[in-house]
Amino acid sequence: MSPLRRGVLVLLALLGLLVVAAFVTDYGWARGRVERMVTDKTGRQFKLDDLHVRLGFPIRVRLRGVRFANPEWASEPEMLRVEQAEFSVRMAPLLRGRLVLPEVKLAKPVVDLEESGDGAQNNWTFKPSTPPPEKKPGSALPEIGSIAVDQGLLLFSRPKEGSAVRVLVETAADALDGKPGLRIQAGGTYRKLALEAEAVGAPVLALLDTRTPYPLRAKVRFGGTQASLTGTVTGLASLSAADLQLEAAGESFSDVYPVLGLSLPPTPPYRIKARILRDGAWWRVHDLVGSMGDSDLAGRVDVTYAKQRPYMQADLTSKVLDLDDLAGLVGVPPATGPGETASAGQKQEAARRAASPKLLPDVPFKLERLRAMDADVKFAAESLRNKKNAIDHLSVHAILADGVLRTEPLNFGIGGGGVESRLRVD
Repeated sequence: MSPLRRGVLVLLALLGLLVVAAFVTDYGWARGRVERMVTDKTGRQFKLDDLHVRLGFPIRVRLRGVRFANPEWASEPEMLRVEQAEFSVRMAPLLRGRLVLPEVKLAKPVVDLEESGDGAQNNWTFKPSTPPPEKKPGSALPEIGSIAVDQGLLLFSRPKEGSAVRVLVETAADALDGKPGLRIQAGGTYRKLALEAEAVGAPVLALLDTRTPYPLRAKVRFGGTQASLTGTVTGLASLSAADLQLEAAGESFSDVYPVLGLSLPPTPPYRIKARILRDGAWWRVHDLVGSMGDSDLAGRVDVTYAKQRPYMQADLTSKVLDLDDLAGLVGVPPATGPGETASAGQKQEAARRAASPKLLPDVPFKLERLRAMDADVKFAAESLRNKKNAIDHLSVHAILADGVLRTEPLNFGIGGGGVESRLRVD
C-alpha cells in the first residue's frame, strides 16, 4: 500500500471517529433521535432509559431500559423489553458501509408475540407512521460474531387455537456436551394440549446458519405423548435439512393430530424408535421399530406439508398382530383383560361399552379428519396373536384422498382360504 493511500485511510478513520464523537457528545440528544427513528418506522412507541457509547477499537455501545410498545389490543404493554443490551461495532467495516458487531450481550430480554382473540391481528405486523425508505442495492443485515443471552423470555399466545407458551432461553458455557451453547425450557398449552419441553443446542447464531448442521437434543411432552430428539437440523426458518433420532411414546397415535395435523387412527398405547430425515419437501421417518398395544410394528412413514393438505405415504408391517389393537378403526377400544395393553381412557371406554346393551359401537367418527389430510398406506400382518379368531394373516392398502377413504383391497386369510374385500367411506 502506498504511503498516500495509507494516509488517506488513516484520515478517513479519524474523520469517522470525529463524526461518532460528535454524535455521542450529547447522549440525551442521541437517545431521543434513536427513539423517534424507531417509532416513526414501526408506528409503535420505542423508549430508551440510557444510551452510552465508548469510543475505541471496536466501539462499544450500551443500552439500558429498552422498551418497544405493543398495539393497544394486546394483553401485554410491551412487545419487547430488555434490561440491558451491549454490543461492539468494528470501525473499519463501518467506514465501508458494513455493520459488523463482533459481540452482542442481552440481559433479561422479554419478547411477547401474540394474536388477537379472533385471530385477525398480530403484534409482529407494523404500521409505520412514515413510509419505509427504499432498500438500497447491496444492503445487508449486520454481521454478528456472537450473541450471549442472560435470562431470556419468549411469550407466545394464540387464543383462537388455545395456545399460550412460555419459553426460557439462556446461553451457558456447558450447555451441549460441556461446550458453550443454548438452553431452552418451554411450558404452557399448545392447541389446548399441556406442553412441556426442554432442549440444548449450539450457540444462538448457529441457528441462523443456513448451511451448517445445528446440533440439538430435545425432549417434549404434549398431552399424553412424549418424545425425545437427538441430531442436527439446518436452517431454522426453512429446516432445509434434518437428521434426527426419535424415541416416542403415547396413549394413541390419534393424539398427534393437533400438533402434526396427521389423521392417524385411535390405537392402544405405543412406543417407537425411528430416524427422521428432511429430504426436500418431505419428512422421512425411516427404520421405524416399536410396538402398538400387544403388536410389534416396523416400516417407514413419509410426510409432506407442501401440498394442499398434509400427505402421508407409509409402508408398515407386523410380524405378530393382536387383532384387537386395530379395534379403534371401528370405534371400539382394545381388549382390556389380563395381559392386554390399553390406556386408562380406553379401559374406561371398554367398561362403558360392557355395560351398554348396544351391539354396535356408538363412538362418533371424526369425519372432519378425513378431509384434513391425504394418505397412501400399506399394512401387512404376517400372523395373528389372538387364536380365538380363524384369521391367520391380514393385509390392507388404504388410500385417503379428498375426503374419500378406500381400501384397495383389504385381504385376510381365514380357515385355510382367503377373503378379499373393498371398502369405501365418502
